[in-house]
Amino acid sequence: MGNKFGSDILIQTEDPKEAAAFYTEQLGFEISDETSNLISLHGQHISLFIERGPALGPVLEVTVDGVEEAKARLMKQGCEIVKDEPNFPRCYVKDPFGLIYNLTNLKIRELPLNRIAKTRKADTGGKHIERVRRICLALPETMEKLSHGEPTFFVKKKVFAMCSINLHNDGHIAVVLPAPIGVQQALIEAAPKKYYKPPYVGGAGWVGVELPRVSDKDLKMHLHEAWRLIAPPRSQAKSQNRLR
Repeated sequence: MGNKFGSDILIQTEDPKEAAAFYTEQLGFEISDETSNLISLHGQHISLFIERGPALGPVLEVTVDGVEEAKARLMKQGCEIVKDEPNFPRCYVKDPFGLIYNLTNLKIRELPLNRIAKTRKADTGGKHIERVRRICLALPETMEKLSHGEPTFFVKKKVFAMCSINLHNDGHIAVVLPAPIGVQQALIEAAPKKYYKPPYVGGAGWVGVELPRVSDKDLKMHLHEAWRLIAPPRSQAKSQNRLR
C-alpha cells in the first residue's frame, strides 16, 4: 500500500477573501495566487488552497497506487465519498472519524530515480523546464520556487507560470499560465493538442501549454503575456524596454 500524505490542504468557503485574510494575518501564510474562485497560499511546510463553495474541509491530499482500488477499499471500511470528479481529477473521501482527504494517483515525479527511469520515456520534461526557466528568469523581478514539487515562477510574490510535469500522472508536460479573458477557449479550440484547460485555475481562464508542441517563439510570447497580466503596474513601468 503506497499511500503518502502530501503537503497540500484545501478548504471550501463562501468567502475565500475573508478566509485568506485570516490565514495571512493570524498564521503568517503568504498569498501566491488569487482568482475569483480560488486563492492559493503558501506556508513554510504546506500549501493552502481556498476554493469558493459550500463549507467543506480541511481536505488533505493522499497519493495512492490506484484511486479506484483505494476508493473501493475505503468504502468497505465505512468511508463516504464526498466529491468524485475523475475528469478534474479529484476524489474526496470522508472517513468514519471525520477526516477528509483527496485521493490522487501516486505521482511519478515522487518515485525514486531508478523507478522513474523505468517508467518514463527519455523525455522527462527536464529540457522543457529549462526552456521555461530561461525565459522566465530573464523577466524583471522574477523568482523561482518549488510549489507542489514543480518549478513555479513568481513576480512580486504572485504566480505567473507553473510547470506541470505529469501532475497526478496526467501525461502533460506543460506550463500553466494566466491568459486574457476569452483567450483560453480560443487557444484550445484552435489547437487542442497544444493547449488544454488545467484543473483548479482553469476555471479562472488559465491555460495549459504543452511544452513539446510549442515553439520557443510562442512560448516566450505566452510567458511574457502572463508576466504582464500578473506583474504590478510599477514593475511594468520600470521594465517596458526589457520586454520588447
